[in-house]
Amino acid sequence: MKAESSFIDFSPDEFRTKATKHFGSMPHGCRTRNPVFAWLVLWAISLAATISKADEIRELDNAVRALYASGDYEKMEKYAAMLVIKSEERFGKNHPTTASFLEILATSKRALGHYKEAEHLCLRSLEINEKQLGKGHLQTAISLKNLANIYYSQDRYADAESHYLRSLAIYEQQLGTHHPENA
Repeated sequence: MKAESSFIDFSPDEFRTKATKHFGSMPHGCRTRNPVFAWLVLWAISLAATISKADEIRELDNAVRALYASGDYEKMEKYAAMLVIKSEERFGKNHPTTASFLEILATSKRALGHYKEAEHLCLRSLEINEKQLGKGHLQTAISLKNLANIYYSQDRYADAESHYLRSLAIYEQQLGTHHPENA
């Protein structure tokens, strides 16, 4: 079995081609003949961009949670919308992390009485979680519970009950019938 080749197994020209394909481009003015150095430069640039985006998402998430705790739902809605956009850029539109942030945005919409928008966001989150994680995953149960909360807020009790029961069934299956989360 042949080992997978790395950047250092190539001539400088082959390295440039491989690195350009992997990273999108070589750093402007990179003319080094040392492929290891060039790879390290590209890796450092890529890592710095990744850490910067992760820090930005973490800071937005913390701000949204603080705004929720303070009851400032209008500002929370703006920050949560930015959080969804950053998550979609970083993880993709169909990633479970993005789904979680969609639910946070839906929570702000529900608190402001924008039930149709909140329902749409929760349905999208539920669809992502069911496809990516499965219908029996705890995150899917959370999506169902959040959707049920929106229905309950609109006095749609039959819809709320069916989603609460589906959520509870997943919790009981995953955590057991006597877990405090099932109370």
